[in-house]
Order: sequence, then C-alpha cells, then structure tokens
Amino acid sequence: MNFKTIQTALRRIEKAERIRILYACESGSRAWGFPSADSDYDIRYIYVRSQDWYWAIDAGHRPDTLQEPIKGTLDVCGWDLRKTLGLLAKSNPSLMEWLGSPIVYRRNKAAHEGLRRLRKRYFDPIACALHYRSMARSNYESLIKDSPTAKRYLYVLRPLLAVEWLDRFHDIVPTLFDSLLERLLPGGPIRQAIDGLIASKVTQKEKDSAPNPILNHFIEERIKYDINPESKGPRAARQNLTALNQFFRRIVERKTR
Repeated sequence: MNFKTIQTALRRIEKAERIRILYACESGSRAWGFPSADSDYDIRYIYVRSQDWYWAIDAGHRPDTLQEPIKGTLDVCGWDLRKTLGLLAKSNPSLMEWLGSPIVYRRNKAAHEGLRRLRKRYFDPIACALHYRSMARSNYESLIKDSPTAKRYLYVLRPLLAVEWLDRFHDIVPTLFDSLLERLLPGGPIRQAIDGLIASKVTQKEKDSAPNPILNHFIEERIKYDINPESKGPRAARQNLTALNQFFRRIVERKTR
C-alpha cells in the first residue's frame, strides 16, 4: 500500500458520495506506532456535505457514516462533520486520537486546527479514562482467554497506560504509544519487555503468539488501577454547544478554507 493508492481512494469516495473530505488520517496500530507485517491500513476521515443536505426536514435521520467494504488491507471509514462535532462534545477518545494522528493523508489546515482547538476545549479526562479502563479490561479478558499474541498484549497495555496518563497529567492522551512510554515508563525491565514486544510485532503476523510472564504480572497489577474521582483535571462544558455550532456553520458555509 502506498500514499498514492490511499489518495486515489479518497478522491473516488469524494466524487461518488459528493462530499468534501476535511481530514483523513491513519488510526489503530499504524498510528500508535506498532503495526504488524500484515496490519490493515485503517483510514479514518471527516467529511462535510453541501448546505442542502443539512437544511432538510429529515437531516437528523440521514446517514452520518460512510463505511466501505474492506479491500485487501485497506479499511476506510468516514464520519460526517455534524456527527464528529457531536462526539467531540462528549470527548470521544477515538476522535481525540484521530485528530492527533502522526499519519495524515488529507488536511484542510483551518478545519483541522479548528477541530484541535475544540478538542482541547471539550476534553474530559474522566470520561476518557473511563473509556480506556473499560477497553483495557475487555482486552485483558481476551488476552487470558485466547492465545497471548503481541497484538493482544499491546491492546491491553496502551489503554492501561492511557488511564494512568489521564489520572496523572489530565491531558489528552498522545496517539503514539511511544510518547506514553517515554513519560510513564522511561526505562527498566517492564519498558524493555514492551520494547521487545513492539519489535517482535513489527516483524510478526497478527496471530503469532508471544507469552510474556513479566508483562503478565505488570498487567495483572495495573488492571486494578482506577482513576481518582476527585481528579483535578477540567471537566468539559458539554451543555454549551455554541462553539461547536459556530464551527459547523463556518465549515458548511465554506467560510473556513
């Protein structure tokens, strides 16, 4: 897969769906920095339609997601701008990660910068921590139930460290896993074990098994980690949607280029 192939796919979708893609990025393991040799390309994008689409009686019932059948290793999915802003108001962790992805395929500068400002404004560390804690526990169940692959280990470790990040720093979780490691586990045997796991995942296939007693113990201890309900982090003012509505109108009316 190359950049040109992805760009071609995005242009084809724009033409077929009559949309304008504002932002497209990589998500998942490639964006986190630990893809396997056979990892999919998880392309996620944010799009907007014409004014007529939104100024309709049934606008609230129209589709707000575009999902293409997976072709080979290409997995492409997009969210309508209105859906995106609604999720941003709820501090949706997946969207937070998209907007901070290190791999960007399409970017309207003004729209992206505006979304990142709104991301910071509506960021809710407790809501995000609850999401990551639930994810870690669910993935941990898969880890102990099925074969302990490198992928399953990392899919437990990343949300576990995200919870700690949010509780300690009250800041948006960095998309790159390495950024989490540098702040939370700068060295030591656990970091060495994780680095070894990442190195092996890059060269292995998704289903290759990699049991690791050191990481098992670390996860079993950290899975008990809970967020502090008295967190000093800011809570998003979800009830105030003025900034989101203003941004939505600017984009739809093409006042933001």
